Amino acid sequence: MTFQEVLSEWLARVSAVASMPVFVTDEELSLWPAAAMAAMKSHKILVKMRPAASVVCPGCERACARPVHTVSDPSRTISFVLCDKRSDIGASFS
Repeated sequence: MTFQEVLSEWLARVSAVASMPVFVTDEELSLWPAAAMAAMKSHKILVKMRPAASVVCPGCERACARPVHTVSDPSRTISFVLCDKRSDIGASFS
């Protein structure tokens, strides 16, 4: 992704949500050039936020708001949501 593509996508997202914050995932940031991140950070366009406490679950068409669960070890952090609304989604534990 080029600096211009990052800026174009950012502006489209900002204009779509009016005065609300725009959230960017670590996965998205990994695709951005370092110069784009540095420029946005230096102008305080991009600032670090605390992790989300809840999200809209992407698991099905119901789009339920679900709490985020986070597990960390020294090498990585994984966040996930659990569905208790449908029996055909996610893993079953016994």
